[in-house]
Amino acid sequence: MGKDLTQNSEVEVLASLQFTIEEIVTITGEKNLDMDIVNRGRLKASAEVRKSILAQAKQGSSPAQKEFIGLVKTRIAIERGNNGRAKTI
Repeated sequence: MGKDLTQNSEVEVLASLQFTIEEIVTITGEKNLDMDIVNRGRLKASAEVRKSILAQAKQGSSPAQKEFIGLVKTRIAIERGNNGRAKTI
């Protein structure tokens, strides 16, 4: 189980660095990647970037404020879908 945990951690880190699936397979030698782990790594990296954008926006960076507003608008559009109403989980 230790090897699986180590392998999963490596896959997550490589995914967070935005390597493609093919590149991760080449680096790790693991042909059956757990896509949940890949997605978790990518989303964690995205979250870190968003934290940085928010911090810069709060400090008055106009480009960061615009970027963050764009993220908010994208999230709202996705959550509302095509009918303009908020989706429920």
